[in-house]
Amino acid sequence: MDIDKYREFRVVYMDLTSRIFKAPKGDLKRAAKRLNLLHEDTFVFDDDEEVNWLTDFVLYEKNGRTDRLIDRFKREGHQLSMMESQLLDSVILNKSSLYEIVEVIPEANTVVLLDLISKEEFEIMDIGLSSNSAFVGYLLFTRLIPIEETNMTSGILLVFTSDKKLMLYNAIRKRSIGRRKFKAKNRISRKTLFEKMVDCYRKYGEVFHTIKPSEYQNMS
Repeated sequence: MDIDKYREFRVVYMDLTSRIFKAPKGDLKRAAKRLNLLHEDTFVFDDDEEVNWLTDFVLYEKNGRTDRLIDRFKREGHQLSMMESQLLDSVILNKSSLYEIVEVIPEANTVVLLDLISKEEFEIMDIGLSSNSAFVGYLLFTRLIPIEETNMTSGILLVFTSDKKLMLYNAIRKRSIGRRKFKAKNRISRKTLFEKMVDCYRKYGEVFHTIKPSEYQNMS
């Protein structure tokens, strides 16, 4: 996929997720409480990044319900363009995990990630992440959206330096249902992987400024 098609997908993705994000106030408060973004009855955000955490969590996690907001939107049968329909099918198949950056290919605007839980490798297109080979070895919790022959992120990026790998892996294991089930199914009990990674990011994360989708059209 070329970079222009990728940029188009990013713009349509932002519009589509804005349409999907019609959540009851109770869902928002429940998610904010789980992410420690609710004080008494008031939403409290330190920056725009935390707003993105809440949006991503409400869209993609079950959040105390039996299904996800994206699943409900799909069932409602909205009128969508061909690209929107393709993207909706893709977001249904999203995969969140803790990844290690193993290769950066700036000329192709791509990055190769190793899933530290499943041990699978994934290629993603990302203008910001692919801009510097120094990112190799960094860890990130993100959500991958399959598009055509590659992947893109949902927009959330929780970045950690390589020396945090063992600590993060142990943090995940402590929340697993049991060592055998963890290896077999990669499941996290009670507290979701998303919540655990947000907790870890608050303590050990790195500030990382990537390129916003709204800035893509200004790049050559």
